[in-house]
Amino acid sequence: MESMNAFVSDQEISLASTAPVHSEFGQHCGEFGTHRDDDIPDPDDPDYDENNVVKLAKINGMVCDAQYASGALCGKSFGLDGGAGQLRRHLRTEHHIDVPPMSRRNINNAERNARRVAILGRVLRGEWRDAVYTMEPHTGPANGLLEKFATTLEEKATNDATFRATYGSQFHRRPQAKTPKTPGSKKRNAFAIDDAPASESPSKRGRGGTRGRRGRGGGGTSETPTRRRSSRIQTQSDDAAGEA
Repeated sequence: MESMNAFVSDQEISLASTAPVHSEFGQHCGEFGTHRDDDIPDPDDPDYDENNVVKLAKINGMVCDAQYASGALCGKSFGLDGGAGQLRRHLRTEHHIDVPPMSRRNINNAERNARRVAILGRVLRGEWRDAVYTMEPHTGPANGLLEKFATTLEEKATNDATFRATYGSQFHRRPQAKTPKTPGSKKRNAFAIDDAPASESPSKRGRGGTRGRRGRGGGGTSETPTRRRSSRIQTQSDDAAGEA
């Protein structure tokens, strides 16, 4: 089996170490623009903001890198087949970033090479590994360049001490990194058991009121204390009868 190191040449690594994430063909990866909470961009609108237009390369990493005000990126991934149009619509409708229409026709080798170097550079420099996303992209699209480059570079680091000393040994995203909540989202406790309104009948909160929760600090409706009280009353009655 051929080593994956052959997937990336030393020349590409040298070029990628300082390559930007964009080229003459557009943005291949990295920050795609700033998320906005206003209306979906319309070029015919008098208030149209030309500064929030992103020229997205026709071939890119297929992970949404729209940036929130907090500095975190979106992280939603799209499939390699037909995902370019979905990513464009996502940027427009979810983040209100205008992206001119894209076509995957007439993609030449120069554009393919530019994409490879741009994405390889983001992975090589650890930007992909350390990026903070609101929606964890993990390895990115299955069999995409982000995943392939990260795997290839980690294999190279294992076998090449010089490369490892220069660039490190981990290129996939850090599994221990915690993802912040998406702005405006509210996480609901799926295990909450006391969501019923106070006016709701007992029969809806339990069968005849006999399946209450155990109280916190003795304030619940558990059946156990009731049985214990009944036992004490019966014992006291028996004692009283014996004394009589």
